[in-house]
Amino acid sequence: MRKLLRKILKGASLTTALFIFEACYGSYDGYMHSRTYNFTVVSKEDNTPVYGVYVCSRPYKSEFLDWGRYGTTDEAGSIKVDVEVMDEMAPEFRFEDMNGIYEPKDTVIIRRDGEIVVKLSKKAE
Repeated sequence: MRKLLRKILKGASLTTALFIFEACYGSYDGYMHSRTYNFTVVSKEDNTPVYGVYVCSRPYKSEFLDWGRYGTTDEAGSIKVDVEVMDEMAPEFRFEDMNGIYEPKDTVIIRRDGEIVVKLSKKAE
């Protein structure tokens, strides 16, 4: 009877310790969140929408990670991007013109709501 009681208490103690550990430290998945950004890409010179701009993203200051490509802008220069971000970490975005007319632009987005206007400069000839 004593051995059975000892086994039950050991199991309960281990379960309690694991529960407290998880409550304090959580799991890795708890740190990732999906966030939606709405971009409008326009020309810096005349504010016209830029069609065909690739939008890429990666976590901020993660030079060792590749850029994830999320699509291209439409005729109105708009694109909606859903990215996975870590708590309190702003994602870094890159905008690349597939037509080669505009300079690529890297930026970090801190703001999380509303439409974000990105202005691209034309390449020097």
